[in-house]
Amino acid sequence: PTLCIHSSSVYAAKNTDVKSAEEVGREMVERLKELYPELPQPKKTIPHFWRYGQVYKPYQGTPGIVVLNEEPLILAGGDSFMGVSNLSTCAQSAELLAAKVRGNFDELKSGL
Repeated sequence: PTLCIHSSSVYAAKNTDVKSAEEVGREMVERLKELYPELPQPKKTIPHFWRYGQVYKPYQGTPGIVVLNEEPLILAGGDSFMGVSNLSTCAQSAELLAAKVRGNFDELKSGL
C-alpha cells in the first residue's frame, strides 16, 4: 500500500527553505507515527517539496475568478481567488471559470 502525507501550509512555509526534503520527510513520518502508532514502518519514503501547492496569501477581494482579458478571453482562477484554500473552493472556482467560458461561447453563438 501507498500512503501520501501532507504538511500544513504554515509548516511548509516555515521549513521549506531551511531544512532538506529528507529532514522534513523524517519529521513528518515521526509525527505520523505519533498520531498512528499502529501503522507499519515505511519501506520507502519520497519527500517532495511542493512550494506552491497551497495558498499563502489569497487574491485581494476573493472574487472567485478574474478576467485578465476579454478578447481573447483569458481568465485566472483557483482556490487563491476564493479566500480559503481547499479542494472545495478550488472546485467552486472551476465551476465559475466554466460558467464564464460557457457564457462567452453562448454570446458568440447568439451573434452568428
